[in-house]
Amino acid sequence: MKSVNIDAPIELNPFESVDYQPTADKLDAFYKESSNEWDIVCFGHHHPVHLFHSSNRIYLNPGSLGCFHKPLARYAIIHNNEQSPYIVLKEVPYNKEKLIQAFERMKVPKREFILNTFLSSQPSSSYMATCYSNL
Repeated sequence: MKSVNIDAPIELNPFESVDYQPTADKLDAFYKESSNEWDIVCFGHHHPVHLFHSSNRIYLNPGSLGCFHKPLARYAIIHNNEQSPYIVLKEVPYNKEKLIQAFERMKVPKREFILNTFLSSQPSSSYMATCYSNL
C-alpha cells in the first residue's frame, strides 16, 4: 500500500486500491503514522468478513450487507466498554427471491452483473478465492 494522509478527508484520496488479502501486520503498517488513539479501524469495499486484533488496535470489515452468495446480510456490533472494546459478528437471513424481484421491479442498473457476481448460488471461482483467502 502506498503512503497516504489518513487524517485527510476522503475526497483527497478516494481511490485506494483494494487489498484482497489484508492482515493485521499490513493494516498496522498502513496506519503506522496514525496516533494510537484509535481502538478500532473499520474498513470495507471487499465483501468478506475480516476481524484482526493487533497490539495496536482492532481492524474490522464486517463484510457486505447483502452482496454475498448466501442469502445472509452480515454486520457487526461494536461494544465499547471501559475496559476494552469487543465486536460481535452477526448474520441475518433474507428472502433472496424478494430481493431479485425488487431488483427487476426497480430496474436496478447492471442488475444481471450484480446478481451473477454477488448473489449467485454459484459465484465465480475468482470471486470465491478472494472471499475465503484469509480463512
